[in-house]
Amino acid sequence: MLSEEELNRICLYQPYRDGWILGFDPYQHEIDNYYGKLIESLTQNQLFETNYLKYNSGNYLEFICYPKINGNIYIGNAIILCVSLFAPIAAYGQIDIHKEDKFFGWNGLFKPELTRIINDTELFKIEKEIIILISKQKLTLLDPLFVSKLLPEQIYNDIKDENHNFGNQYLHGIFQKFD
Repeated sequence: MLSEEELNRICLYQPYRDGWILGFDPYQHEIDNYYGKLIESLTQNQLFETNYLKYNSGNYLEFICYPKINGNIYIGNAIILCVSLFAPIAAYGQIDIHKEDKFFGWNGLFKPELTRIINDTELFKIEKEIIILISKQKLTLLDPLFVSKLLPEQIYNDIKDENHNFGNQYLHGIFQKFD
């Protein structure tokens, strides 16, 4: 698991350790070199559909995985997987999505205490596959107790106004979008 100092570095937009291959606003080829197999395994998976988002101004990759559908419309539950660009860590949880031809919307990031909690039985096979792929990539899967811890006050104050941060827990500091 990460030390508090390493976590604080991630929350302040720095790699968790010196020498970490990715950093602030990496080029897509750097992401592809490190996470390419994971991206391919998630986006070309035979078990489920995936909406893959790499924020141009963020510190993580986001994969929204949902059951295969016939047609172009899906309204229901999905798993959102967040993979840090600043450390070999990931977290996932259940969310609601709405997909149509030219529209894809979701209800935001899961609550920290709901990390790794999937209650829709239709998503259990997807969850199992995601866990296998995370393991192959040698990512540490964060747990609910860890990501529910409060950020140090100074770090929370540094990031709360500048970013799309919707909370004061480690989940919100580790996975953020920038303005």
